Formats: sequence, C-alpha cells, structure tokens
Amino acid sequence: GGQDAVVAVGMDTEAGGPPALSPRQQTAVTNLQRHWRGLSRRLHVLRKWSWAVSNGLENREEQRMVELGMFVESIAEELAMDRAGAPSLERRNTVGHKSLLAGGLKSLVSGLKSTEPQASGSVKSEPPEPKPFTLRFPLREADVLEMVAGFSRGQQLSRGSVEQLLDLHVEVLQPLPNVVRFDVPAGQELCIVGDLHGQFEDLMHIFRTHGFPSADRPFLFNGDFVDRGTQSVEVLLTLYAWQQLLPGSVMLNRGNHEERSVNVRNGFENECAQKYDGDMHDRFVATFAWLPLGTIVNGKVLVVHGGVDDDLTLANLEAAPRNEYQISEGLRNNKRRGSLMHPAMIAQ
Repeated sequence: GGQDAVVAVGMDTEAGGPPALSPRQQTAVTNLQRHWRGLSRRLHVLRKWSWAVSNGLENREEQRMVELGMFVESIAEELAMDRAGAPSLERRNTVGHKSLLAGGLKSLVSGLKSTEPQASGSVKSEPPEPKPFTLRFPLREADVLEMVAGFSRGQQLSRGSVEQLLDLHVEVLQPLPNVVRFDVPAGQELCIVGDLHGQFEDLMHIFRTHGFPSADRPFLFNGDFVDRGTQSVEVLLTLYAWQQLLPGSVMLNRGNHEERSVNVRNGFENECAQKYDGDMHDRFVATFAWLPLGTIVNGKVLVVHGGVDDDLTLANLEAAPRNEYQISEGLRNNKRRGSLMHPAMIAQ
C-alpha cells in the first residue's frame, strides 16, 4: 500500500528492519495517511451519490413510461366509450383530464415486464416494426385520438394519409389572415405553447396537464414546431389534425424554423427523409408558407414568435405576402418586405 512504500524509503537493510522515522518523515507519513482517509471518504460519498443519481434517473424514466402508457391506455378506453355512444371526450372532461390518467395499469405492467432482461441462455427475437396506420377523412375526434395513440405507440401514419392531411391543411391555412384575431370567451383560458421543436412527449405532457383542445379549451401554438427533436413529423401532424378538427379553437403561428433554409440544417429534412422521403419535406414546407405570422388576443396582446421593432406596423404586417417570404431566397434585398418580415418571425 501507499503507507508501506513510504516507510520503505528509510529502511536500513544491514540493520535487519526499519529504523525509527525522522520527525520530517513521520509528518509526511501522517499527512499521506490523512489525505488517503479523506480521499477514501470522498470516493465513498461519490459512489453513494452516483448510485443515487443513477437510481433516480432510472426511476424517473420508469415513471415517465408508466404515465405515457397509462395515457395511451386511457385514450383507448375513451375511444371505446365513444364508439359505445357515450358523451364525447371533450364534454366529459370539462375540468382537466383526470380520466386520461386513470386505468390501464394492468396492461401497462404486462408491457413493462416484457422489457425485463431475459434469463441467461434465452434468445429473444426483435419485435417487428409497427405497421403504419391510416386516417379517415373528414376527421372526427375519435380519428385524431387514434392518431395520437398510434404515435405514442411508435407507429407512423401512412404516406397516403399524411399527404391527404397536408393537402387539406393548406386549404385550412390559405384563407387565414397574416394576423389572426382571437377573443377568449368569458370563463375560458387560452393556453399558449412555445417552441415544441419535435418533442412529441412534451406535447403529450401539455395535453395531459391542460386537456386536449376543445371548443371551450383553446390553444395557440407559437411556432418552431420542428427541428432538434426526433418527432417533428408527429408533432406537426398532431397539431394540424387538431386545427382541422377545431379551426376556431386551435391557432398556429409561424416560427423561424418553419422555413426551409433553417429546417434543412437542423434535422427536420433528415427526419422526413428517414420516415418517408425527401418529397415529403417539400410537402410540409408548402404548408409552412401559409402559417399566420401572429395572433392578437382580446384586441390587446400581439403574440408572435420572434418579436417586433420600432419600424414594424400592424398594417404592414397584415399586408405582407407571407407565402412568398423565404429567408434563403434573400427577400431582404427588397427592403420593404425584408424589414417587415424579419422582426415578427426571426428576431429571437
């Protein structure tokens, strides 16, 4: 050990044993022993905290999977009740969405057990890839909830359904003004959601906390739906579906990541190519061109993704050709349009 090595420095082999240590050597040995004991204690604490952090993260991940599993299971229960003629989901959940966190534990536990390590020597085949699912149009509440449940299970929407959803959404967005005006009805609240950036689980957490959109539960999503996260496609399709179902209660503003030159560099184009192909990215970008630039709430609050400057007027913002604006094509060369668009969409 370290102590023996220090003592050996002063050994006299002819004397047949270690001599008495000098005061200086004894002090050195004492200091080394003290530092070693302190280091040992610190290592013990570090190991203890490392285990606690690792265990805490594991428990947190397990809890997250439990909540997500219960959420998906509860959607299935809601759909079954809806098909049986029970009142719609929105009417049953006017106060929160407590029912979405109830039931389904038995099915969830069995699913968690299937992920436990197998006994030594056993071989478990890889589960098959989930098959794509389709949507029925025109959309109903049950169809949107089934889509959300499918995404939560890791399934993809079929290419044909995606194309039809996007084509229909262009028809929803085109008639909208650059600046949408929305008055919150008495007794209601408007939930404004910031950058989702492809985080489908974050969107599900928001819905679990505040409830799904409904006629008396409006939502405003304020841009940057894509990039960075791995489920931008699922986030967009979910938002588009809810807006098609409830166009008067779900509003979407355009952010700077809803622009080709930005999302080709930050992950969305690659995600589209991986899940579908490059043409699908073009289809999504075509819908971005028609997203409104801002929303005025109760005639008093202007909600935009980036911000405004002293030169921007509401009249100019409302008159801008939003479907023509592309950062990558350098419309800032047209000073009127460049200075007009930049503050509302780009200035972070």
